[in-house]
Amino acid sequence: QIMNVKITDVTLPPDLQDRLERTTAFKTKMSEQEKSHENRVRVLEDEATRSVETIRKSDARKLREIEAERRRYDIERRAMEESARGRARVEEIKAMTAADVALKKSLGNETVQKVTARQEAEALLKRTHIECQTMRIESEKRVNVEVKRSE
Repeated sequence: QIMNVKITDVTLPPDLQDRLERTTAFKTKMSEQEKSHENRVRVLEDEATRSVETIRKSDARKLREIEAERRRYDIERRAMEESARGRARVEEIKAMTAADVALKKSLGNETVQKVTARQEAEALLKRTHIECQTMRIESEKRVNVEVKRSE
Protein backbone atom coordinates (compact mmCIF):
# COMPACT_ATOMS: atom_id res chain seq x y z
CA GLN A 1 0.00 0.00 0.00
CA ILE A 2 1.41 3.40 -1.03
CA MET A 3 0.54 6.31 1.21
CA ASN A 4 2.24 9.31 -0.31
CA VAL A 5 3.74 9.94 -3.69
CA LYS A 6 5.35 13.01 -5.27
CA ILE A 7 5.54 13.43 -8.93
CA THR A 8 8.03 16.09 -9.88
CA ASP A 9 8.42 16.11 -13.65
CA VAL A 10 5.07 16.20 -15.42
CA THR A 11 4.03 17.89 -18.58
CA LEU A 12 0.54 19.33 -18.37
CA PRO A 13 -1.55 21.18 -20.86
CA PRO A 14 -0.67 24.90 -20.76
CA ASP A 15 -4.10 26.04 -19.46
CA LEU A 16 -3.99 23.58 -16.64
CA GLN A 17 -0.32 24.37 -16.00
CA ASP A 18 -1.14 28.12 -15.74
CA ARG A 19 -4.14 27.52 -13.57
CA LEU A 20 -2.18 25.24 -11.21
CA GLU A 21 0.69 27.74 -11.03
CA ARG A 22 -1.72 30.57 -10.29
CA THR A 23 -3.51 28.44 -7.71
CA THR A 24 -0.19 27.54 -6.10
CA ALA A 25 0.94 31.18 -6.21
CA PHE A 26 -2.42 32.29 -4.78
CA LYS A 27 -2.20 29.71 -1.98
CA THR A 28 1.38 30.79 -1.24
CA LYS A 29 0.37 34.45 -1.25
CA MET A 30 -2.64 33.66 0.98
CA SER A 31 -0.38 31.78 3.37
CA GLU A 32 2.04 34.71 3.46
CA GLN A 33 -0.87 37.14 3.99
CA GLU A 34 -2.22 34.95 6.84
CA LYS A 35 1.20 34.86 8.46
CA SER A 36 1.60 38.60 8.00
CA HIS A 37 -1.87 39.18 9.42
CA GLU A 38 -1.19 36.90 12.38
CA ASN A 39 2.08 38.73 12.97
CA ARG A 40 0.31 42.12 12.87
CA VAL A 41 -2.40 40.83 15.22
CA ARG A 42 0.30 39.55 17.60
CA VAL A 43 2.14 42.89 17.45
CA LEU A 44 -1.10 44.79 18.11
CA GLU A 45 -1.98 42.46 20.99
CA ASP A 46 1.50 42.95 22.46
CA GLU A 47 1.19 46.72 22.11
CA ALA A 48 -2.27 46.64 23.69
CA THR A 49 -0.96 44.48 26.54
CA ARG A 50 1.95 46.87 27.08
CA SER A 51 -0.41 49.84 26.92
CA VAL A 52 -2.80 48.24 29.43
CA GLU A 53 0.11 47.37 31.71
CA THR A 54 1.42 50.94 31.46
CA ILE A 55 -2.04 52.26 32.35
CA ARG A 56 -2.29 49.83 35.29
CA LYS A 57 1.12 50.89 36.59
CA SER A 58 0.23 54.56 36.15
CA ASP A 59 -3.09 54.05 37.94
CA ALA A 60 -1.39 52.12 40.76
CA ARG A 61 1.17 54.92 41.14
CA LYS A 62 -1.58 57.56 41.18
CA LEU A 63 -3.51 55.55 43.76
CA ARG A 64 -0.40 55.35 45.95
CA GLU A 65 0.11 59.11 45.58
CA ILE A 66 -3.51 59.80 46.48
CA GLU A 67 -3.33 57.47 49.47
CA ALA A 68 -0.11 59.12 50.65
CA GLU A 69 -1.70 62.56 50.27
CA ARG A 70 -4.77 61.38 52.20
CA ARG A 71 -2.51 60.11 54.98
CA ARG A 72 -0.64 63.44 55.03
CA TYR A 73 -3.93 65.32 55.29
CA ASP A 74 -5.08 62.98 58.08
CA ILE A 75 -1.87 63.63 59.98
CA GLU A 76 -2.14 67.38 59.40
CA ARG A 77 -5.82 67.36 60.48
CA ARG A 78 -4.96 65.42 63.66
CA ALA A 79 -2.13 67.84 64.41
CA MET A 80 -4.48 70.80 63.95
CA GLU A 81 -7.08 69.15 66.19
CA GLU A 82 -4.48 68.48 68.87
CA SER A 83 -3.25 72.05 68.59
CA ALA A 84 -6.81 73.37 68.94
CA ARG A 85 -7.40 71.10 71.94
CA GLY A 86 -4.17 72.33 73.50
CA ARG A 87 -5.11 75.96 72.96
CA ALA A 88 -8.57 75.31 74.38
CA ARG A 89 -7.03 73.60 77.40
CA VAL A 90 -4.65 76.56 77.91
CA GLU A 91 -7.58 78.98 77.66
CA GLU A 92 -9.55 76.88 80.11
CA ILE A 93 -6.65 76.85 82.56
CA LYS A 94 -6.21 80.62 82.14
CA ALA A 95 -9.92 81.17 82.81
CA MET A 96 -9.83 78.89 85.85
CA THR A 97 -6.72 80.66 87.14
CA ALA A 98 -8.33 84.07 86.60
CA ALA A 99 -11.45 82.87 88.44
CA ASP A 100 -9.31 81.56 91.33
CA VAL A 101 -7.42 84.87 91.46
CA ALA A 102 -10.68 86.84 91.45
CA LEU A 103 -12.11 84.60 94.20
CA LYS A 104 -9.02 84.99 96.36
CA LYS A 105 -8.98 88.72 95.69
CA SER A 106 -12.62 89.02 96.74
CA LEU A 107 -11.92 86.90 99.84
CA GLY A 108 -8.99 89.18 100.62
CA ASN A 109 -11.16 92.25 100.07
CA GLU A 110 -13.77 90.75 102.39
CA THR A 111 -11.15 90.25 105.09
CA VAL A 112 -9.86 93.80 104.58
CA GLN A 113 -13.42 95.14 104.77
CA LYS A 114 -14.06 93.19 107.98
CA VAL A 115 -10.84 94.47 109.55
CA THR A 116 -11.61 98.02 108.40
CA ALA A 117 -15.15 97.79 109.75
CA ARG A 118 -13.87 96.45 113.08
CA GLN A 119 -11.32 99.27 113.29
CA GLU A 120 -13.97 101.86 112.46
CA ALA A 121 -16.30 100.31 115.03
CA GLU A 122 -13.55 100.40 117.64
CA ALA A 123 -12.72 104.01 116.72
CA LEU A 124 -16.40 104.94 116.94
CA LEU A 125 -16.68 103.14 120.25
CA LYS A 126 -13.63 105.00 121.60
CA ARG A 127 -14.95 108.36 120.39
CA THR A 128 -18.33 107.64 121.87
CA HIS A 129 -16.70 106.54 125.12
CA ILE A 130 -14.60 109.71 125.15
CA GLU A 131 -17.63 111.86 124.38
CA CYS A 132 -19.54 110.13 127.16
CA GLN A 133 -16.66 110.66 129.55
CA THR A 134 -16.47 114.28 128.49
CA MET A 135 -20.21 114.72 128.92
CA ARG A 136 -20.09 113.00 132.34
CA ILE A 137 -17.22 115.17 133.48
CA GLU A 138 -19.01 118.26 132.25
CA SER A 139 -22.21 117.23 133.93
CA GLU A 140 -20.32 116.51 137.16
CA LYS A 141 -18.74 119.94 136.91
CA ARG A 142 -22.14 121.51 136.48
CA VAL A 143 -23.52 119.51 139.31
CA ASN A 144 -20.61 120.60 141.50
CA VAL A 145 -21.10 124.18 140.40
CA GLU A 146 -24.82 123.94 141.16
CA VAL A 147 -24.13 122.31 144.51
CA LYS A 148 -21.69 125.05 145.40
CA ARG A 149 -24.12 127.67 144.37
CA SER A 150 -26.86 126.19 146.33
CA GLU A 151 -24.79 126.15 149.48
